[in-house]
Amino acid sequence: VEVFQAWASRQAPPDDLFAQFEFIGRGEAIWWMCCFLAPLGVVASAVLFAKRAAVAPVIVGAIDEIFSHTSGRLAIVRRLAILAAILVGVVHLAGGVWQRVKDWPYYRLSSGETVLPNISESNREVIRYLQQTTPEDSTIFIASDQKLYFLSYYLWPRKVVHRMHPEAEHLIPRANQARQLAAYRLKELPQDVVLQGQPDFIVEYFEGPEFVEPERHAEDARWLRFTREVHRDSNYTPPYLFTLTPAKEWKPR
Repeated sequence: VEVFQAWASRQAPPDDLFAQFEFIGRGEAIWWMCCFLAPLGVVASAVLFAKRAAVAPVIVGAIDEIFSHTSGRLAIVRRLAILAAILVGVVHLAGGVWQRVKDWPYYRLSSGETVLPNISESNREVIRYLQQTTPEDSTIFIASDQKLYFLSYYLWPRKVVHRMHPEAEHLIPRANQARQLAAYRLKELPQDVVLQGQPDFIVEYFEGPEFVEPERHAEDARWLRFTREVHRDSNYTPPYLFTLTPAKEWKPR
């Protein structure tokens, strides 16, 4: 497999590490597919060849049975319909196999919930942390400068409550905070608004420079320890602000 990976790597642009990663993964997927399908193909071919005398009449008889009850234009239409159905099946099968090959560098044998595709590193860390530290039947109130649809999806069946700023409702976020969304800080929200849905946990999660308070990075010691274990760096400090507080322990600032 290493030889096949090396060959696949040479097919990618030499100055594009991302493309090399994808090509190597695809090469690995093709290799394992061949290793799995080749023996099955050999066995199936050997069985069909050994029983060709019995199999051939059955296949020919089935084809004759399909076309013998019709004639003329109806027979032509039926044949074209069968050929079209077979062609569509082959195209879909080939497309599905190729899509699996393209996904292999990222997914391997894991599900989307495990891999969290198309999620930024910071969001992925927050999702992992909340999955580990909050019960599945909990309600989480979050103050954030992001759209949090992805959190509602990946934290299900937990209930995520987010009071979005009116000026941010119809704006689409951009990568790396290129478009800063208006947001409510937790301290700007009345206590009855925060506790209205009887949340079990209260979260602050801000990435925009105008919302991040550097002096609060070490406020949540458990979160800080988690990120340092993830990054394998005892001095790592996230560039964004995140805190998780049980609602019973939360006090308005």
